[in-house]
Amino acid sequence: MSAENPTANTFNISTEDSCFSNYAAHDCFQAMSRLFLLYIFCFLAAFSPTSGFADDVDEEEDTNEKEELKEFVGIDMSELSIEELIPALQDIDLPEEGPLKVGVIPMKTAIGQPSLYLLRRSMKEAIEAGVAVVVLDMDTPGGRLDSTLEMMEILNEFSGVTVTYINDEAISAGAIISSVTDHIYFSKLGIMGAAAAVAGSGQEIPETMQAKIKSYLDARIESYGQDKQLRNKVIKAMMDTEYEFVHEGVLISPKGELLSLTASKAVAPFGDPPEPLIAAGIAESVEDILKYGFGTEDVEIIEYVASWSEEFAAVVEFLTPFLFGIGIVMLVVEMKTPSFGILGITGLALIVSAIFGHNVAGLAGFEAILLLVVGIILLAVEMFVLPGTFIFGLAGVVCILGAMVWSFADVWPVAPEPGQAPVDWKLNTDSIEDGIVNLALSLVVAAGGLWAVWRFLPKSWMMSRIVVESTVADPSAVVSGGGRYVEAGDSLPDIGSEGYVLTDLKPTGLVEVGGERFEATTSVGELRKGDKVLVIGYKSYSLLVDKKT
Repeated sequence: MSAENPTANTFNISTEDSCFSNYAAHDCFQAMSRLFLLYIFCFLAAFSPTSGFADDVDEEEDTNEKEELKEFVGIDMSELSIEELIPALQDIDLPEEGPLKVGVIPMKTAIGQPSLYLLRRSMKEAIEAGVAVVVLDMDTPGGRLDSTLEMMEILNEFSGVTVTYINDEAISAGAIISSVTDHIYFSKLGIMGAAAAVAGSGQEIPETMQAKIKSYLDARIESYGQDKQLRNKVIKAMMDTEYEFVHEGVLISPKGELLSLTASKAVAPFGDPPEPLIAAGIAESVEDILKYGFGTEDVEIIEYVASWSEEFAAVVEFLTPFLFGIGIVMLVVEMKTPSFGILGITGLALIVSAIFGHNVAGLAGFEAILLLVVGIILLAVEMFVLPGTFIFGLAGVVCILGAMVWSFADVWPVAPEPGQAPVDWKLNTDSIEDGIVNLALSLVVAAGGLWAVWRFLPKSWMMSRIVVESTVADPSAVVSGGGRYVEAGDSLPDIGSEGYVLTDLKPTGLVEVGGERFEATTSVGELRKGDKVLVIGYKSYSLLVDKKT
Protein backbone atom coordinates (compact mmCIF):
# COMPACT_ATOMS: atom_id res chain seq x y z
CA MET A 1 0.00 0.00 0.00
CA SER A 2 1.56 3.48 -0.99
CA ALA A 3 0.85 6.85 0.54
CA GLU A 4 0.60 8.47 -2.87
CA ASN A 5 -2.56 6.63 -3.70
CA PRO A 6 -4.40 6.02 -0.54
CA THR A 7 -7.71 6.03 -2.22
CA ALA A 8 -6.84 3.19 -4.50
CA ASN A 9 -5.65 1.11 -1.59
CA THR A 10 -8.80 1.80 0.28
CA PHE A 11 -10.83 0.84 -2.75
CA ASN A 12 -8.95 -2.33 -3.10
CA ILE A 13 -9.51 -3.24 0.49
CA SER A 14 -13.03 -2.12 0.33
CA THR A 15 -13.48 -4.08 -2.83
CA GLU A 16 -12.09 -7.27 -1.26
CA ASP A 17 -14.26 -6.88 1.81
CA SER A 18 -17.27 -6.25 -0.37
CA CYS A 19 -16.64 -9.37 -2.39
CA PHE A 20 -16.26 -11.47 0.77
CA SER A 21 -19.47 -10.05 2.13
CA ASN A 22 -21.37 -10.86 -1.08
CA TYR A 23 -20.20 -14.49 -1.10
CA ALA A 24 -21.02 -14.93 2.57
CA ALA A 25 -24.46 -13.49 2.17
CA HIS A 26 -25.14 -15.73 -0.82
CA ASP A 27 -24.07 -18.88 1.05
CA CYS A 28 -26.06 -17.89 4.05
CA PHE A 29 -29.15 -17.38 1.94
CA GLN A 30 -28.78 -20.79 0.31
CA ALA A 31 -28.36 -22.48 3.68
CA MET A 32 -31.39 -20.77 5.09
CA SER A 33 -33.42 -21.73 2.02
CA ARG A 34 -32.45 -25.35 2.39
CA LEU A 35 -33.32 -25.34 6.07
CA PHE A 36 -36.66 -23.77 5.30
CA LEU A 37 -37.47 -26.36 2.63
CA LEU A 38 -36.39 -29.18 4.95
CA TYR A 39 -38.62 -27.77 7.65
CA ILE A 40 -41.59 -27.59 5.27
CA PHE A 41 -40.92 -31.16 4.09
CA CYS A 42 -40.75 -32.52 7.63
CA PHE A 43 -43.88 -30.60 8.57
CA LEU A 44 -45.81 -32.09 5.68
CA ALA A 45 -44.42 -35.57 6.28
CA ALA A 46 -45.56 -35.49 9.88
CA PHE A 47 -49.18 -35.03 8.84
CA SER A 48 -49.09 -37.19 5.70
CA PRO A 49 -51.00 -40.58 6.04
CA THR A 50 -48.56 -42.36 3.75
CA SER A 51 -45.07 -41.09 4.11
CA GLY A 52 -43.40 -44.15 2.62
CA PHE A 53 -40.67 -44.52 5.21
CA ALA A 54 -42.58 -46.90 7.54
CA ASP A 55 -43.57 -49.20 4.69
CA ASP A 56 -40.04 -49.40 3.49
CA VAL A 57 -38.91 -50.31 6.98
CA ASP A 58 -41.65 -52.97 7.35
CA GLU A 59 -40.83 -54.51 4.00
CA GLU A 60 -37.20 -54.58 4.94
CA GLU A 61 -38.03 -56.25 8.27
CA ASP A 62 -40.31 -58.81 6.56
CA THR A 63 -37.57 -59.57 4.07
CA ASN A 64 -35.10 -60.03 6.88
CA GLU A 65 -37.49 -62.32 8.74
CA LYS A 66 -38.11 -64.48 5.67
CA GLU A 67 -34.41 -64.62 5.02
CA GLU A 68 -33.99 -65.96 8.55
CA LEU A 69 -36.50 -68.83 8.05
CA LYS A 70 -34.93 -72.22 7.45
CA GLU A 71 -35.61 -74.30 4.38
CA PHE A 72 -37.81 -77.36 4.95
CA VAL A 73 -35.94 -80.54 4.09
CA GLY A 74 -36.72 -84.18 4.83
CA ILE A 75 -34.63 -86.82 6.51
CA ASP A 76 -32.04 -88.94 4.74
CA MET A 77 -33.73 -92.36 4.65
CA SER A 78 -30.71 -94.13 3.17
CA GLU A 79 -28.79 -93.98 6.45
CA LEU A 80 -31.57 -95.22 8.73
CA SER A 81 -32.32 -98.78 9.77
CA ILE A 82 -35.83 -100.25 9.57
CA GLU A 83 -36.16 -99.88 13.35
CA GLU A 84 -35.40 -96.17 13.00
CA LEU A 85 -37.81 -95.77 10.07
CA ILE A 86 -40.58 -97.51 12.02
CA PRO A 87 -40.13 -96.59 15.69
CA ALA A 88 -42.18 -98.49 18.25
CA LEU A 89 -45.51 -96.90 19.14
CA GLN A 90 -46.27 -95.99 22.73
CA ASP A 91 -49.24 -97.20 24.80
CA ILE A 92 -50.20 -100.08 22.49
CA ASP A 93 -52.24 -102.76 24.27
CA LEU A 94 -51.60 -106.20 22.82
CA PRO A 95 -53.97 -109.08 23.58
CA GLU A 96 -52.96 -111.22 26.52
CA GLU A 97 -54.00 -114.37 24.69
CA GLY A 98 -54.16 -115.12 21.00
CA PRO A 99 -53.04 -113.07 18.01
CA LEU A 100 -53.64 -109.39 17.40
CA LYS A 101 -56.58 -109.20 14.96
CA VAL A 102 -56.00 -106.66 12.21
CA GLY A 103 -58.41 -105.68 9.43
CA VAL A 104 -56.97 -104.27 6.20
CA ILE A 105 -59.37 -102.23 4.05
CA PRO A 106 -58.24 -101.20 0.55
CA MET A 107 -58.81 -97.62 -0.59
CA LYS A 108 -57.46 -97.94 -4.12
CA THR A 109 -59.92 -95.88 -6.18
CA ALA A 110 -61.33 -92.36 -6.21
CA ILE A 111 -63.27 -91.61 -3.03
CA GLY A 112 -67.01 -91.90 -3.66
CA GLN A 113 -70.10 -93.83 -2.62
CA PRO A 114 -68.54 -97.26 -3.41
CA SER A 115 -65.58 -96.41 -1.14
CA LEU A 116 -67.98 -95.30 1.57
CA TYR A 117 -70.00 -98.53 1.34
CA LEU A 118 -66.84 -100.66 1.39
CA LEU A 119 -65.56 -98.87 4.50
CA ARG A 120 -68.89 -99.06 6.33
CA ARG A 121 -69.42 -102.74 5.55
CA SER A 122 -65.83 -103.65 6.42
CA MET A 123 -65.81 -101.70 9.69
CA LYS A 124 -69.01 -103.40 10.89
CA GLU A 125 -67.65 -106.82 9.96
CA ALA A 126 -64.38 -105.97 11.70
CA ILE A 127 -66.17 -105.07 14.94
CA GLU A 128 -68.21 -108.27 14.78
CA ALA A 129 -65.00 -110.28 14.20
CA GLY A 130 -63.27 -108.73 17.23
CA VAL A 131 -60.70 -106.78 15.20
CA ALA A 132 -58.55 -104.45 17.35
CA VAL A 133 -56.64 -102.60 14.62
CA VAL A 134 -57.96 -101.36 11.26
CA VAL A 135 -55.51 -100.36 8.53
CA LEU A 136 -56.56 -98.31 5.48
CA ASP A 137 -54.31 -99.40 2.62
CA MET A 138 -54.58 -96.13 0.69
CA ASP A 139 -53.74 -95.16 -2.86
CA THR A 140 -56.28 -92.59 -4.03
CA PRO A 141 -56.27 -89.37 -6.06
CA GLY A 142 -59.12 -87.91 -3.97
CA GLY A 143 -62.84 -87.72 -4.59
CA ARG A 144 -66.20 -86.54 -3.28
CA LEU A 145 -66.47 -84.33 -0.21
CA ASP A 146 -69.80 -85.75 1.02
CA SER A 147 -68.44 -89.31 0.98
CA THR A 148 -65.28 -88.09 2.70
CA LEU A 149 -67.23 -86.57 5.60
CA GLU A 150 -69.26 -89.76 6.11
CA MET A 151 -66.10 -91.86 6.04
CA MET A 152 -64.57 -89.64 8.72
CA GLU A 153 -67.61 -90.30 10.92
CA ILE A 154 -67.36 -94.06 10.33
CA LEU A 155 -63.69 -94.13 11.36
CA ASN A 156 -64.64 -92.21 14.48
CA GLU A 157 -67.14 -94.96 15.38
CA PHE A 158 -64.34 -97.52 15.77
CA SER A 159 -63.08 -97.83 19.34
CA GLY A 160 -59.88 -99.66 18.41
CA VAL A 161 -56.72 -98.33 16.72
CA THR A 162 -56.98 -96.90 13.20
CA VAL A 163 -54.00 -96.64 10.86
CA THR A 164 -53.54 -95.20 7.38
CA TYR A 165 -50.82 -96.74 5.22
CA ILE A 166 -50.18 -94.34 2.30
CA ASN A 167 -49.22 -96.74 -0.45
CA ASP A 168 -48.49 -94.65 -2.51
CA GLU A 169 -50.89 -91.64 -2.63
CA ALA A 170 -53.31 -89.89 -0.30
CA ILE A 171 -54.25 -86.84 -2.32
CA SER A 172 -57.09 -84.41 -1.59
CA ALA A 173 -59.93 -86.40 0.07
CA GLY A 174 -57.44 -89.17 0.87
CA ALA A 175 -55.37 -86.76 2.95
CA ILE A 176 -58.42 -85.55 4.87
CA ILE A 177 -59.58 -89.11 5.62
CA SER A 178 -56.05 -90.04 6.75
CA SER A 179 -56.02 -87.13 9.18
CA VAL A 180 -58.66 -88.70 11.45
CA THR A 181 -56.86 -92.03 11.89
CA ASP A 182 -54.68 -92.58 14.96
CA HIS A 183 -51.44 -93.21 13.07
CA ILE A 184 -50.20 -92.49 9.54
CA TYR A 185 -47.45 -94.43 7.78
CA PHE A 186 -45.89 -93.77 4.38
CA SER A 187 -44.37 -96.08 1.84
CA LYS A 188 -41.00 -94.82 0.60
CA LEU A 189 -42.72 -93.35 -2.48
CA GLY A 190 -45.74 -92.10 -0.52
CA ILE A 191 -47.22 -88.64 -1.18
CA MET A 192 -49.89 -86.84 0.83
CA GLY A 193 -51.49 -83.44 0.36
CA ALA A 194 -53.14 -81.02 -2.11
CA ALA A 195 -56.46 -81.21 -0.26
CA ALA A 196 -58.21 -78.03 -1.43
CA ALA A 197 -61.89 -78.52 -2.28
CA VAL A 198 -62.84 -78.21 -5.96
CA ALA A 199 -66.08 -78.70 -7.89
CA GLY A 200 -66.96 -82.10 -9.27
CA SER A 201 -65.90 -80.95 -12.73
CA GLY A 202 -62.45 -80.04 -11.38
CA GLN A 203 -63.10 -76.30 -11.54
CA GLU A 204 -62.44 -73.89 -8.70
CA ILE A 205 -65.26 -73.34 -6.21
CA PRO A 206 -66.44 -69.71 -5.79
CA GLU A 207 -64.49 -67.85 -3.11
CA THR A 208 -67.36 -67.54 -0.61
CA MET A 209 -68.24 -71.22 -0.82
CA GLN A 210 -64.55 -72.16 -0.63
CA ALA A 211 -64.25 -70.14 2.59
CA LYS A 212 -67.26 -71.92 4.10
CA ILE A 213 -65.89 -75.35 3.21
CA LYS A 214 -62.45 -74.51 4.63
CA SER A 215 -63.95 -73.24 7.87
CA TYR A 216 -66.14 -76.33 8.26
CA LEU A 217 -63.35 -78.78 7.47
CA ASP A 218 -60.97 -76.99 9.84
CA ALA A 219 -63.48 -77.32 12.66
CA ARG A 220 -64.30 -80.93 11.84
CA ILE A 221 -60.67 -82.03 11.65
CA GLU A 222 -59.82 -80.17 14.87
CA SER A 223 -62.72 -81.85 16.67
CA TYR A 224 -61.45 -85.28 15.64
CA GLY A 225 -57.81 -84.51 16.47
CA GLN A 226 -57.83 -82.29 19.53
CA ASP A 227 -54.65 -83.95 20.78
CA LYS A 228 -52.89 -83.62 17.40
CA GLN A 229 -52.39 -79.89 16.98
CA LEU A 230 -49.31 -80.18 14.77
CA ARG A 231 -51.12 -82.59 12.46
CA ASN A 232 -54.08 -80.19 12.27
CA LYS A 233 -51.77 -77.41 11.10
CA VAL A 234 -50.30 -79.69 8.43
CA ILE A 235 -53.76 -80.54 7.10
CA LYS A 236 -54.73 -76.86 7.12
CA ALA A 237 -51.68 -76.07 4.98
CA MET A 238 -52.78 -78.83 2.59
CA MET A 239 -56.24 -77.28 2.22
CA ASP A 240 -55.65 -73.50 2.33
CA THR A 241 -53.39 -71.56 -0.03
CA GLU A 242 -53.72 -68.47 2.18
CA TYR A 243 -52.18 -70.23 5.16
CA GLU A 244 -48.43 -69.79 5.67
CA PHE A 245 -47.18 -72.67 7.76
CA VAL A 246 -44.07 -71.82 9.78
CA HIS A 247 -43.00 -74.13 12.61
CA GLU A 248 -39.94 -73.65 14.81
CA GLY A 249 -38.38 -71.25 12.34
CA VAL A 250 -38.87 -73.57 9.36
CA LEU A 251 -41.01 -72.45 6.42
CA ILE A 252 -42.94 -75.65 5.77
CA SER A 253 -45.52 -74.22 3.37
CA PRO A 254 -45.35 -70.67 1.94
CA LYS A 255 -48.46 -68.61 1.38
CA GLY A 256 -49.98 -69.13 -2.07
CA GLU A 257 -49.19 -72.86 -2.23
CA LEU A 258 -50.85 -76.08 -1.11
CA LEU A 259 -48.67 -78.35 0.99
CA SER A 260 -47.81 -81.82 -0.28
CA LEU A 261 -45.49 -84.09 1.67
CA THR A 262 -43.15 -86.87 0.65
CA ALA A 263 -42.26 -89.65 3.06
CA SER A 264 -38.95 -88.08 4.10
CA LYS A 265 -40.63 -84.77 4.95
CA ALA A 266 -43.62 -86.37 6.68
CA VAL A 267 -41.39 -87.92 9.35
CA ALA A 268 -39.13 -84.87 9.80
CA PRO A 269 -38.69 -84.34 13.58
CA PHE A 270 -39.72 -81.15 15.39
CA GLY A 271 -39.72 -80.11 19.04
CA ASP A 272 -38.07 -81.44 22.17
CA PRO A 273 -38.60 -84.32 22.60
CA PRO A 274 -38.69 -84.77 18.80
CA GLU A 275 -42.10 -85.35 17.25
CA PRO A 276 -42.58 -86.32 13.58
CA LEU A 277 -44.42 -83.78 11.46
CA ILE A 278 -47.33 -86.07 10.61
CA ALA A 279 -46.21 -89.66 9.93
CA ALA A 280 -45.35 -92.30 12.50
CA GLY A 281 -42.92 -94.00 10.15
CA ILE A 282 -41.94 -95.24 6.68
CA ALA A 283 -42.71 -98.88 5.92
CA GLU A 284 -42.51 -101.33 3.05
CA SER A 285 -45.63 -103.26 4.06
CA VAL A 286 -48.46 -103.57 6.57
CA GLU A 287 -46.62 -106.50 8.13
CA ASP A 288 -43.61 -104.27 8.84
CA ILE A 289 -45.86 -101.71 10.54
CA LEU A 290 -47.24 -104.41 12.83
CA LYS A 291 -43.87 -106.00 13.51
CA TYR A 292 -41.88 -102.88 14.34
CA GLY A 293 -44.54 -100.26 15.11
CA PHE A 294 -46.85 -102.48 17.19
CA GLY A 295 -44.08 -104.80 18.32
CA THR A 296 -45.66 -108.15 17.43
CA GLU A 297 -45.57 -110.77 14.72
CA ASP A 298 -48.40 -112.74 16.28
CA VAL A 299 -51.14 -111.23 14.14
CA GLU A 300 -54.22 -112.42 12.30
CA ILE A 301 -54.82 -110.24 9.24
CA ILE A 302 -58.32 -110.08 7.76
CA GLU A 303 -58.32 -108.51 4.30
CA TYR A 304 -61.55 -106.95 3.09
CA VAL A 305 -62.05 -106.82 -0.65
CA ALA A 306 -63.88 -104.32 -2.85
CA SER A 307 -66.29 -105.86 -5.38
CA TRP A 308 -68.94 -104.99 -7.93
CA SER A 309 -71.53 -104.95 -5.14
CA GLU A 310 -70.40 -101.51 -3.93
CA GLU A 311 -70.90 -100.08 -7.43
CA PHE A 312 -74.30 -101.74 -7.58
CA ALA A 313 -75.26 -100.32 -4.19
CA ALA A 314 -74.26 -96.79 -5.25
CA VAL A 315 -76.60 -96.94 -8.26
CA VAL A 316 -79.42 -98.52 -6.26
CA GLU A 317 -79.30 -95.95 -3.47
CA PHE A 318 -79.57 -93.10 -5.97
CA LEU A 319 -82.54 -94.77 -7.73
CA THR A 320 -84.30 -96.11 -4.62
CA PRO A 321 -87.40 -93.84 -4.76
CA PHE A 322 -87.92 -94.67 -8.43
CA LEU A 323 -87.32 -98.41 -8.05
CA PHE A 324 -89.64 -98.72 -5.08
CA GLY A 325 -92.32 -96.42 -6.52
CA ILE A 326 -92.40 -98.11 -9.92
CA GLY A 327 -92.35 -101.51 -8.22
CA ILE A 328 -95.51 -100.57 -6.29
CA VAL A 329 -97.23 -99.44 -9.50
CA MET A 330 -96.41 -102.73 -11.24
CA LEU A 331 -97.70 -104.80 -8.33
CA VAL A 332 -100.97 -102.87 -8.17
CA VAL A 333 -101.51 -103.24 -11.92
CA GLU A 334 -100.62 -106.93 -11.72
CA MET A 335 -103.22 -107.44 -8.99
CA LYS A 336 -105.87 -106.23 -11.42
CA THR A 337 -104.87 -108.41 -14.37
CA PRO A 338 -106.11 -111.97 -14.90
CA SER A 339 -103.05 -113.81 -13.55
CA PHE A 340 -99.70 -113.18 -11.96
CA GLY A 341 -97.13 -112.54 -14.69
CA ILE A 342 -94.35 -110.36 -15.95
CA LEU A 343 -95.54 -107.14 -14.29
CA GLY A 344 -95.73 -108.72 -10.86
CA ILE A 345 -92.35 -110.38 -11.17
CA THR A 346 -90.73 -107.17 -12.39
CA GLY A 347 -92.35 -105.14 -9.62
CA LEU A 348 -91.10 -107.53 -6.96
CA ALA A 349 -87.63 -107.54 -8.52
CA LEU A 350 -87.47 -103.72 -8.38
CA ILE A 351 -88.56 -103.60 -4.74
CA VAL A 352 -86.15 -106.37 -3.73
CA SER A 353 -83.31 -104.61 -5.57
CA ALA A 354 -84.04 -101.34 -3.77
CA ILE A 355 -83.95 -103.04 -0.36
CA PHE A 356 -81.15 -105.52 -1.02
CA GLY A 357 -78.94 -102.73 -2.40
CA HIS A 358 -78.85 -101.06 1.01
CA ASN A 359 -77.85 -104.32 2.62
CA VAL A 360 -74.90 -104.49 0.21
CA ALA A 361 -74.09 -100.86 1.10
CA GLY A 362 -73.45 -101.90 4.70
CA LEU A 363 -76.66 -100.46 6.13
CA ALA A 364 -79.38 -102.68 7.59
CA GLY A 365 -78.88 -106.40 7.81
CA PHE A 366 -81.36 -108.95 6.53
CA GLU A 367 -84.14 -107.64 8.76
CA ALA A 368 -85.45 -105.45 5.93
CA ILE A 369 -85.46 -108.37 3.50
CA LEU A 370 -87.28 -110.52 6.08
CA LEU A 371 -89.92 -107.81 6.50
CA LEU A 372 -90.31 -107.67 2.73
CA VAL A 373 -90.80 -111.44 2.46
CA VAL A 374 -93.42 -111.38 5.23
CA GLY A 375 -95.21 -108.51 3.50
CA ILE A 376 -95.33 -110.37 0.18
CA ILE A 377 -96.69 -113.51 1.87
CA LEU A 378 -99.44 -111.51 3.58
CA LEU A 379 -100.40 -109.87 0.30
CA ALA A 380 -100.54 -113.29 -1.38
CA VAL A 381 -102.90 -114.53 1.35
CA GLU A 382 -105.10 -111.48 0.78
CA MET A 383 -105.14 -111.94 -2.99
CA PHE A 384 -105.45 -115.69 -3.41
CA VAL A 385 -106.57 -117.30 -0.15
CA LEU A 386 -108.80 -114.88 1.75
CA PRO A 387 -109.69 -112.05 -0.66
CA GLY A 388 -111.70 -109.19 0.75
CA THR A 389 -110.54 -109.56 4.36
CA PHE A 390 -108.25 -106.51 4.10
CA ILE A 391 -106.43 -107.30 7.34
CA PHE A 392 -103.80 -109.42 5.58
CA GLY A 393 -103.44 -106.94 2.76
CA LEU A 394 -103.05 -104.02 5.17
CA ALA A 395 -100.48 -105.89 7.25
CA GLY A 396 -98.61 -106.83 4.09
CA VAL A 397 -98.46 -103.22 2.91
CA VAL A 398 -97.23 -102.06 6.33
CA CYS A 399 -94.47 -104.70 6.29
CA ILE A 400 -93.32 -103.72 2.80
CA LEU A 401 -93.26 -100.01 3.63
CA GLY A 402 -91.48 -100.79 6.91
CA ALA A 403 -88.90 -102.80 4.98
CA MET A 404 -88.30 -99.80 2.78
CA VAL A 405 -87.63 -97.51 5.76
CA TRP A 406 -85.58 -100.08 7.66
CA SER A 407 -83.37 -100.72 4.63
CA PHE A 408 -81.79 -97.32 5.35
CA ALA A 409 -81.14 -98.13 9.02
CA ASP A 410 -77.47 -97.70 9.93
CA VAL A 411 -77.05 -100.21 12.76
CA TRP A 412 -73.65 -100.58 14.46
CA PRO A 413 -72.41 -103.41 16.66
CA VAL A 414 -71.05 -102.28 20.02
CA ALA A 415 -68.10 -104.10 21.60
CA PRO A 416 -67.22 -103.59 25.29
CA GLU A 417 -63.50 -103.35 24.46
CA PRO A 418 -61.55 -103.19 21.18
CA GLY A 419 -60.94 -106.71 19.93
CA GLN A 420 -63.86 -108.22 21.87
CA ALA A 421 -67.05 -109.59 20.40
CA PRO A 422 -69.99 -107.14 20.26
CA VAL A 423 -72.62 -107.43 22.96
CA ASP A 424 -75.04 -104.71 21.88
CA TRP A 425 -76.21 -102.66 18.91
CA LYS A 426 -76.87 -98.99 18.34
CA LEU A 427 -78.90 -97.23 15.67
CA ASN A 428 -77.98 -94.05 13.85
CA THR A 429 -81.33 -92.26 14.01
CA ASP A 430 -80.42 -89.94 11.14
CA SER A 431 -80.51 -92.95 8.83
CA ILE A 432 -84.16 -93.63 9.75
CA GLU A 433 -84.98 -90.06 8.77
CA ASP A 434 -83.34 -90.71 5.42
CA GLY A 435 -85.50 -93.81 5.05
CA ILE A 436 -88.70 -91.89 5.77
CA VAL A 437 -87.77 -89.20 3.24
CA ASN A 438 -87.04 -91.81 0.58
CA LEU A 439 -90.30 -93.60 1.36
CA ALA A 440 -92.21 -90.35 0.89
CA LEU A 441 -90.50 -89.80 -2.46
CA SER A 442 -91.33 -93.38 -3.45
CA LEU A 443 -95.01 -92.89 -2.63
CA VAL A 444 -95.04 -89.70 -4.71
CA VAL A 445 -93.57 -91.64 -7.63
CA ALA A 446 -96.11 -94.43 -7.09
CA ALA A 447 -99.03 -92.01 -6.93
CA GLY A 448 -97.94 -90.36 -10.15
CA GLY A 449 -97.47 -93.74 -11.83
CA LEU A 450 -100.86 -95.04 -10.73
CA TRP A 451 -102.57 -91.87 -11.95
CA ALA A 452 -100.93 -92.37 -15.34
CA VAL A 453 -102.06 -96.02 -15.36
CA TRP A 454 -105.69 -95.20 -14.57
CA ARG A 455 -105.63 -92.36 -17.08
CA PHE A 456 -103.95 -93.95 -20.09
CA LEU A 457 -103.30 -97.69 -19.65
CA PRO A 458 -106.85 -99.18 -19.85
CA LYS A 459 -107.23 -97.96 -23.42
CA SER A 460 -103.69 -98.72 -24.52
CA TRP A 461 -102.38 -101.60 -26.64
CA MET A 462 -100.18 -102.62 -23.69
CA MET A 463 -103.13 -103.47 -21.43
CA SER A 464 -104.82 -105.30 -24.26
CA ARG A 465 -101.72 -107.47 -24.68
CA ILE A 466 -101.53 -108.10 -20.94
CA VAL A 467 -105.17 -109.21 -20.78
CA VAL A 468 -105.01 -111.29 -23.97
CA GLU A 469 -101.75 -113.00 -23.00
CA SER A 470 -103.04 -113.70 -19.53
CA THR A 471 -106.38 -115.12 -20.68
CA VAL A 472 -104.60 -117.74 -22.72
CA ALA A 473 -103.78 -119.52 -19.47
CA ASP A 474 -107.13 -118.64 -17.88
CA PRO A 475 -110.01 -118.74 -20.40
CA SER A 476 -112.39 -116.86 -18.12
CA ALA A 477 -110.90 -113.64 -16.84
CA VAL A 478 -113.46 -113.39 -14.06
CA VAL A 479 -114.00 -117.00 -13.07
CA SER A 480 -112.85 -118.54 -9.79
CA GLY A 481 -109.52 -117.15 -8.78
CA GLY A 482 -109.95 -114.33 -11.29
CA GLY A 483 -111.85 -111.21 -10.49
CA ARG A 484 -109.41 -109.22 -12.58
CA TYR A 485 -109.85 -106.44 -15.12
CA VAL A 486 -112.02 -107.09 -18.21
CA GLU A 487 -114.04 -104.76 -20.40
CA ALA A 488 -117.50 -104.16 -18.91
CA GLY A 489 -120.03 -106.77 -20.03
CA ASP A 490 -117.42 -109.20 -21.44
CA SER A 491 -118.51 -112.63 -20.05
CA LEU A 492 -119.83 -110.89 -16.94
CA PRO A 493 -123.31 -111.64 -15.58
CA ASP A 494 -126.05 -109.32 -16.73
CA ILE A 495 -127.18 -106.43 -14.60
CA GLY A 496 -130.06 -107.65 -12.45
CA SER A 497 -128.55 -111.12 -11.98
CA GLU A 498 -128.84 -112.58 -8.51
CA GLY A 499 -126.24 -114.34 -6.43
CA TYR A 500 -124.90 -114.64 -2.91
CA VAL A 501 -121.81 -113.60 -0.98
CA LEU A 502 -118.98 -116.13 -0.65
CA THR A 503 -116.69 -113.94 1.47
CA ASP A 504 -117.58 -110.83 3.42
CA LEU A 505 -117.64 -107.71 1.25
CA LYS A 506 -115.77 -104.96 3.17
CA PRO A 507 -116.44 -103.58 0.60
CA THR A 508 -114.67 -106.06 -1.72
CA GLY A 509 -114.87 -109.85 -1.72
CA LEU A 510 -116.16 -112.80 -3.71
CA VAL A 511 -119.69 -113.52 -4.85
CA GLU A 512 -121.24 -116.41 -6.77
CA VAL A 513 -123.58 -115.62 -9.65
CA GLY A 514 -124.89 -118.26 -12.02
CA GLY A 515 -122.62 -120.92 -10.55
CA GLU A 516 -119.42 -118.91 -11.14
CA ARG A 517 -117.35 -116.84 -8.74
CA PHE A 518 -116.58 -113.17 -9.30
CA GLU A 519 -114.80 -110.43 -7.48
CA ALA A 520 -117.37 -107.89 -6.35
CA THR A 521 -117.67 -104.60 -4.54
CA THR A 522 -120.68 -103.49 -2.54
CA SER A 523 -122.10 -100.10 -3.39
CA VAL A 524 -122.90 -99.17 0.20
CA GLY A 525 -121.71 -100.52 3.56
CA GLU A 526 -120.70 -104.15 4.10
CA LEU A 527 -122.24 -107.51 3.23
CA ARG A 528 -121.83 -110.73 5.17
CA LYS A 529 -121.13 -114.20 3.87
CA GLY A 530 -124.39 -115.82 2.71
CA ASP A 531 -126.21 -112.52 1.99
CA LYS A 532 -128.14 -112.47 -1.27
CA VAL A 533 -126.97 -109.83 -3.75
CA LEU A 534 -128.11 -108.19 -6.93
CA VAL A 535 -125.73 -107.12 -9.71
CA ILE A 536 -126.37 -103.41 -10.27
CA GLY A 537 -123.35 -102.48 -12.41
CA TYR A 538 -119.71 -102.97 -13.28
CA LYS A 539 -116.52 -101.44 -12.00
CA SER A 540 -113.15 -101.46 -13.69
CA TYR A 541 -112.02 -104.47 -11.67
CA SER A 542 -115.16 -106.16 -10.29
CA LEU A 543 -118.90 -106.42 -10.22
CA LEU A 544 -120.87 -103.76 -8.41
CA VAL A 545 -123.48 -105.40 -6.19
CA ASP A 546 -126.08 -104.45 -3.64
CA LYS A 547 -127.94 -106.43 -1.03
CA LYS A 548 -131.14 -107.95 -2.35
CA THR A 549 -134.12 -106.87 -0.33
